[in-house]
Amino acid sequence: MPDTPLRRILAALVLMGLAHGAWAGGVFGLSPLRLNLSAQAPMGAFTLVNSGDVPVVVQAQPMAWRQADGRDLQEPTRALLVNPAIVSLAPGERQVVRVALRAAPDRRAETGYRMLFTEVPQAGDSASSATTVRIIKRMDVPVFVAPVDGAPRSAGAIAAQTTGDLLDLSFSNEGTGHWRLGDLKVLDATSGATLGPTTLVSVLPGGMRRLELRLGARRAPEKVVVEADVDGQPFRTELAVGRR
Repeated sequence: MPDTPLRRILAALVLMGLAHGAWAGGVFGLSPLRLNLSAQAPMGAFTLVNSGDVPVVVQAQPMAWRQADGRDLQEPTRALLVNPAIVSLAPGERQVVRVALRAAPDRRAETGYRMLFTEVPQAGDSASSATTVRIIKRMDVPVFVAPVDGAPRSAGAIAAQTTGDLLDLSFSNEGTGHWRLGDLKVLDATSGATLGPTTLVSVLPGGMRRLELRLGARRAPEKVVVEADVDGQPFRTELAVGRR
């Protein structure tokens, strides 16, 4: 192969990879990926497993979850009791982490929380070298607490508008349960072109989430189609796009 600029670039990248290795630490998994609690079932559990070949320490932290200005906000909470909060796992080891309600469920609407499972770096591990990149794993999963009065139900709506090259979709929910749209795609209703990556949107009761998509040089669509999976069922709606 002749000495070309492309070859020199590839060689430099290889040398950089050898000089600056990436160290990923332990590899832990988690199940289930969602927990449902209620007044009748105030306790649940996650199972952590270390599928790597080195020990790993994981911190479990409950977070309050709300939505404001179209975005998710989280902050530490004492509404959930977690035991144990720190888990040490040898390679191949499993550990159950129990989560229980401290606060009484809301009477009318479902309450959403998040559980953060974060790897804790250990002193003296192999990431201490200045030529390595330490990758810390974190998993963020929801916990939903059912209301006292009746089964939670979502009541979602979507609106779309453009400002310059920005397509802004707002997802609102006036129901008593969260509205989850998985594998969500936004398409130009005329051309069928996909306008952004597949994503997930969860809207809490009384909440609103925004999804912003850059159109770039693409002409703003008159209508868009939103497709998603809602509770295992296909969801599809066509929306007129407003102008700001």
